[in-house]
Amino acid sequence: MSHFFWNKAKINLDLIPQTINPLKMKRILAIFVLFFAFGLSSYAQERNENFVTLAKKDSKDVVTLLQLGDKEEIDFFNLFYYKYDEQSKTSSDERKKVIANVITKKLEASLTAENFDKLKRNTALFERVIN
Repeated sequence: MSHFFWNKAKINLDLIPQTINPLKMKRILAIFVLFFAFGLSSYAQERNENFVTLAKKDSKDVVTLLQLGDKEEIDFFNLFYYKYDEQSKTSSDERKKVIANVITKKLEASLTAENFDKLKRNTALFERVIN
């Protein structure tokens, strides 16, 4: 095996640090962790703001169509925010259908039969708020 280059190469081992300073490692690790923590938190905040905007729009449109009050608007906002949050956690079409079914059932339970029929007749809005 003496014919391999690295067996014959003379390496000055004084240039290679034998140990890494623990303080330097802690600093490097802290910078690394902070960098990724900041990136993840800003992504999560951006996503939440998008959900808030979408949920506000949906709840406002439903309340306007059905001529409901502020309390119902808050309830619908929470429902639609839940919907967007749950849908973002899955990519499965089957799971999204289950979420749409849950939203439909909750809307049906919280509205009078007349208001629910009125919402269903507005197919564009109904499809948007359940899907």
